Amino acid sequence: MATVTAHDCACGSARPYAECCGGGDARNRAAESPFRAAVTLHQQGRVPGAMRGYEQVLARAPNHPGALYYLGAAYLEAGQPQPAAQFFRRAFETEPRRGADAHYAFALALHMNGERHEAIDCYRRALELDPGL
Repeated sequence: MATVTAHDCACGSARPYAECCGGGDARNRAAESPFRAAVTLHQQGRVPGAMRGYEQVLARAPNHPGALYYLGAAYLEAGQPQPAAQFFRRAFETEPRRGADAHYAFALALHMNGERHEAIDCYRRALELDPGL
């Protein structure tokens, strides 16, 4: 899992952190500390705690792109592809410029839900962004 740095946003957007989750509206900025704590829990493999953290972030900032993306990833890790796909979809609606890993994760959730045509499109987009994926 990616870490939040000054150069790459942890939400999978492939944008600099300051221009993505570190910037934006005041609600997203206010939610940064809880978001970083949730990412840390996620990196430690404490997925249920991370999920609660992401949900708390979304209660403060409903369109926080990082929390939407990582909550989707956590649901996928927990074997729940339907809510994973819903959160990935919302993440793409709030931040459409995402990296190959984000497209791949969304494709995987869609595929597991039986949404194969849309999954194929997402897999293709992931490979366009990173042919070595």
